[in-house]
Amino acid sequence: KQWYQRRVRGEKIAAKVKEEDTVTAHSLAYLATAVLPGEVPKDLVDSIEDIAHRADTIGNAMSFEGGLMETSLFLKGASVLSQKAGKAALTDQMTQKFANYIVSNKDKAGKSNLFYTLVGLDALSSGSLVPTHLIVLDNSAVISESQRTLKVSLVNPLGVTVKDSTAKIISAKGSGGQAIFTAGPMSGGDGTFEVAASELTRGVFTAELGFELPSGYLAPDNSVVKVKCVLPVELKDATFKLIDVDDNRILLNNDLSGGAVQGKADLSTRLIFDFSLADGAEEVTLHQVFVRFTNTKTKQNVFFIAQADL
Repeated sequence: KQWYQRRVRGEKIAAKVKEEDTVTAHSLAYLATAVLPGEVPKDLVDSIEDIAHRADTIGNAMSFEGGLMETSLFLKGASVLSQKAGKAALTDQMTQKFANYIVSNKDKAGKSNLFYTLVGLDALSSGSLVPTHLIVLDNSAVISESQRTLKVSLVNPLGVTVKDSTAKIISAKGSGGQAIFTAGPMSGGDGTFEVAASELTRGVFTAELGFELPSGYLAPDNSVVKVKCVLPVELKDATFKLIDVDDNRILLNNDLSGGAVQGKADLSTRLIFDFSLADGAEEVTLHQVFVRFTNTKTKQNVFFIAQADL
């Protein structure tokens, strides 16, 4: 019997929407369906984006012909129905343009304007229209001995951190299976979290994060962060060579263990700086190495990309 009643109510709402087919009718249908028991009809959720396309776009803002009231009512209905369905209803671009319109009206006088501005802002800040966004803070996706902490922030579509949220590390492993963060809760709260590396191992790691969000928010589409761990290496067997390119004659061949090396060069001289890199006792090969030469008088720098031995 209850199933039959829910079905009848759903059919009546769908029939009313088809009969009027206005933005307001759809908005009221979204609001009503969100509070009724039972599953959300897929066609109704899919219609949210279709109705959004009826909005007028002026510059970087979107709104309906009915102005602030009609636009805010639509956003509120879309928000609560998306929350119940657990599905993002609008694209990021649409949400941002609707937000631009709502925010542009916040200073207009009148109780009605104030009320519908608050309705619109409430819908936009809930995180139900589009998933929340995960942001890496302070370039902390690159960690090292001096900076061992990964910092992330969880924000709603308006860029405001999500209060009363928590985060945890589900896993953080490299291609070889080695872990860099210990699975478990991240410290912090109210949308800003951090975790220190338990071990430092050179490489790129995939950190999968999990979140507990307050009611009304959708989890981020992508909760994976790529973390690069960089560690110092030792320069070994450094040799400085000068070669005459005309007859391929070696003019200078000195290692740098004894300190500064002096030599003369002109346009027909080739300079070679030969070296190897090691991590402890093991020689390492890096993806890319930059070498900087500095003029001690002018302090000007020249950078070169090192070429690996074949």
